[in-house]
Amino acid sequence: MAKVKVIDLSLCQGCRGCQVACKQWNQLPAITEEEGLNKGSYENPPDLSAKTWNLVRFHEFLNSDGSVQFTFFPDACRHCPEPFCMQYCPVEGAITKDPDTGAVVIHSELCGDCCGECVAQCPYGIPKLETSMDDDGAVTTYYRAHKCKLCNDRVTGSVGGDNTVAAGQDQTALGVLPSTAIEAVPACAKTCPAGAIQFIDESLLTNTNTYPGTGYSAQWILNRSAEDLGLTPATMADAQPSKIEPHDRRSALAGLLKPLGIGMPKDDKRKG
Repeated sequence: MAKVKVIDLSLCQGCRGCQVACKQWNQLPAITEEEGLNKGSYENPPDLSAKTWNLVRFHEFLNSDGSVQFTFFPDACRHCPEPFCMQYCPVEGAITKDPDTGAVVIHSELCGDCCGECVAQCPYGIPKLETSMDDDGAVTTYYRAHKCKLCNDRVTGSVGGDNTVAAGQDQTALGVLPSTAIEAVPACAKTCPAGAIQFIDESLLTNTNTYPGTGYSAQWILNRSAEDLGLTPATMADAQPSKIEPHDRRSALAGLLKPLGIGMPKDDKRKG
């Protein structure tokens, strides 16, 4: 049975526990200098990045009596039913969709220095490219993309990636729990004190008025309209991929070899 992460905005308190839990589980750093500081809002940082995969967005609305009401939107990957990022990625296996959990996972170790098409094609602006800043403040962008994985390693029990423990190492000493001790739900759902985030069988989702809609493995029950919250496009049906030239396998391989300083051989156009 397919799973779905459901976030009820009417219950979200904006505590950002999910944001912290995401960083803790995936061993992501705290706010870094190249991410920048928040400006004019309680949001921190101001946007998703390769080091921030879950971000609670703050929306302020003026009521008729003059009071101000907050609506919080935990922003992360929608885990689309037919992901544009996966369709346009030229590297086979670099982006996959788990048929059991619905998680769309970017295997960043396969990105190399490829193309960033997953970033360009996502209608929701979710995948972000890795960056680094030197001592002079110059930012370098690497074509390795990152985003929410729906904690697929937790959910499936195949703890790996940033949480891999080498054979013979003491898991307790490393601060990493064995997979048998980890509840099979995303870290954000596990930590939410208000119960606003649930990870359930899709068949148990009785509210059909969700964003972005049926078939997505992450859905939000809105307490305001998608337009009020700046959520466009509302569905994949409204989204159109960019008009770009597709990359062939040779171009993708060239991108993978580039960071290693290895050039591609020239095409042999001689006929036999």
